Amino acid sequence: MIILVDDKQKTGVYKIRNVINNKFYIGSTTGLLKSRCVTHRSKLRHKKHKNPHLQNAWNKYGENNFEFSLIENCGINEIFNREQYYIDTLKPEYNILQNAGTVLGYKHTQKTKEKISKLQTGKLHWNYIGEYVFYNKDFGYHINDINGFVNQYKNITKDAIYRLCRKVLYQHKKWICLGKYTNNFVYPNNIDELYKLTINCNRPYYAFYNKTYGKFIGPVNEFTKKFNLKVDDIKGIYTNSRQSAQGWVCFGKCEIDYKWPKDLDEIYFKKMDLNNKVKYKGKEIHEFKKDTIQTTSSINELCKKYNLNKSCVIRLCNRKRKTYNGWICIK
Repeated sequence: MIILVDDKQKTGVYKIRNVINNKFYIGSTTGLLKSRCVTHRSKLRHKKHKNPHLQNAWNKYGENNFEFSLIENCGINEIFNREQYYIDTLKPEYNILQNAGTVLGYKHTQKTKEKISKLQTGKLHWNYIGEYVFYNKDFGYHINDINGFVNQYKNITKDAIYRLCRKVLYQHKKWICLGKYTNNFVYPNNIDELYKLTINCNRPYYAFYNKTYGKFIGPVNEFTKKFNLKVDDIKGIYTNSRQSAQGWVCFGKCEIDYKWPKDLDEIYFKKMDLNNKVKYKGKEIHEFKKDTIQTTSSINELCKKYNLNKSCVIRLCNRKRKTYNGWICIK
């Protein structure tokens, strides 16, 4: 294709002309003209152009017999009016649509209409991926395709159900998906247990223990709700930043059939004692020095006065590090 526009020219009405028979196509763009030309050329080369008249002529006469040129530069607000003007006056042979900037005027054949109608219904719909088995503790089983399921239950979203069917989500609005429905589909016997596990699948289980209240296995939100606790108060024990909180200790992530250690009480009291040691560590008195500054104070007072990290100062006092921000612990 012969390109007769500059790299910097943009926003205008252009023409693609067949130099053999002088038939042409008229279009417009609000971007770079050369970029639009390259787009046309690429689609024509790969035989994917939406205009069959232009594509057939390209196939017949060859790429070298077409030229891309500018008819008129114009502003964005008037571009469609100018394109319409040239379509009406020049009567381009390769244009299918006679209205600039729209698809008005294009008519599908009856055969094409029937094909489109068929593809928009039932199992031939473009996004039909089969029937699935859904389950909810309150509503029971439901077998349907995604569109039918979403239409029946208005509080759920189509996007979430797609993700549920593809196992990207474990549950949505307390619905779970048991897989595609086939003639050989077998309903699970332990549906209640399976439902509970799936609902909480994206919430890891933890093992908590308290000498007074006993054992608990489950997600954090259920744990805090059952024992009237705040998440911020017990967050440290399941993130391993502290040993105990509110009289509870955590044994980490686990499965629902977690086997508790035999020396449970012994481990419990060790964690409690260790946490108390750390808790009262800040009240210990030490002698600190930095450059010309030398002071004798508790860890808490030093951290507050000089805006220091308490954990780092404790490690300094425990001889686990030699210096911290220029400070040393003398004794």
